[in-house]
Amino acid sequence: MIIKYVSKLPAIACLMLMGCVDERVADQPATVDTGEIEVERETNRPGSAATHGAALKPYFGELHVHSQNSVDAYTTGVRVTPEDAYRYARGEPINHISGQTVQAAQAIDFMAVTDHSEYLGVLPTLPDPSGPLSATGVAREILSGDAERARAAMMKVVLTMGTNPPAPVKELLDPAVRKPIWQSYISLADEYYEPGVFTTLVGYEWTSIPDSRNLHRNVIFRGTRVPELPFSSFDSDKPEDLWQWLDQVRVEGSDVMAIPHNSNVSDGLMFELTDSWGKPMDLAYAEARMRNEPIVEVTQIKGSSETHPALSPADEWAGFEIMGELLGGSRIGAINGSYAREAYLNGIKLQAEQGFNPYKFGLIGASDSHNATVPVEENNYTGKIGRVDGTAKIRLGGSFINSSNLMYSASGLAGVWAESNTRETIFDALKQKRAFATSGPRIPVLLFAGDYPAEMPAG
Repeated sequence: MIIKYVSKLPAIACLMLMGCVDERVADQPATVDTGEIEVERETNRPGSAATHGAALKPYFGELHVHSQNSVDAYTTGVRVTPEDAYRYARGEPINHISGQTVQAAQAIDFMAVTDHSEYLGVLPTLPDPSGPLSATGVAREILSGDAERARAAMMKVVLTMGTNPPAPVKELLDPAVRKPIWQSYISLADEYYEPGVFTTLVGYEWTSIPDSRNLHRNVIFRGTRVPELPFSSFDSDKPEDLWQWLDQVRVEGSDVMAIPHNSNVSDGLMFELTDSWGKPMDLAYAEARMRNEPIVEVTQIKGSSETHPALSPADEWAGFEIMGELLGGSRIGAINGSYAREAYLNGIKLQAEQGFNPYKFGLIGASDSHNATVPVEENNYTGKIGRVDGTAKIRLGGSFINSSNLMYSASGLAGVWAESNTRETIFDALKQKRAFATSGPRIPVLLFAGDYPAEMPAG
């Protein structure tokens, strides 16, 4: 592609400036104006960045946040809704489990509320004696009046997601209950969508976690024409089956992608060199993965998934926010196959030796907040999930499921270069990998790796 700078700022300023604006203005990102970049491209080439002659701007957003509709959030006392998440993202105050009102110092440009698809929104319906699932065994335990019995019942539900294979509580999976809950995400996204000011994307989290090894993906739709129900790990905990479902969704007219996260706690599964059944990768596997997973979430509250000191011993920053324990603090996970930088190298090797590369992905950051907040500010940190780490006192003084609460850290955001702040342009920027990860600071980043016109001087 051909890059032409039309801003009066020098190119280096586009890389280094950061700041904020006081008011939300249509089509202006919630950052300092770093100028526009006019991109001209050859439309017949793969990987082209934007429509011919379009000006790109940096936008920052959150594609990984949870509400009370996620089973783990509800179990830890979270009582905020998807609507609260949108309100917080727009800069409005919301309630927090600590009893305080919390508010972001700066609004963001786009958001997807990605509650876990497994038991999506079911637990909040159980305490209602007149609710559709009030006769279930779990509901009876919750309504018993014994707080410990209620919590134990909810934790039992949560833990069914981590078995291999998953063993769901089937009485909580009534489609008649789940469909209206899922459809409410679509109507709410439309209600809060303000093109040019704040973009809402419909999404959810596919929560595959065999034997505490994280294979989670956030599924993000381009529009609001989506299936009646999400594909969950109860349908299959194999990524290949998720990709097949995503392919079918596209056939039916809706573009969609999956964004893996927390490869750092996958025990080497996320970027292994075989498929889910232990068979060697081939061209079809690589194409399916890249078609469905063009982006990877590389930093968030549960640490960095970029690299590890054992993989990058010469990199003095390789130890930045490393979280070695698998989810639940069960054990230390494998390093190989768990980090993006190694995956890049393995992909290059596969391309050279076998002619395909399943790891040509772009990067974003996110938070994985389960409090409907976007906790990326160190001086305004709202915690990860409910009463587990909802206050500084709890974070400093306890443990939860054998894991120190201090392992969590404020991070991160997704940055994209897009023509404007709309669903289509934000989604397309992600799909075309015009994206970057930040652990929180809103620094617009551009990386050029060649493909310059012959007349442009080097250096």
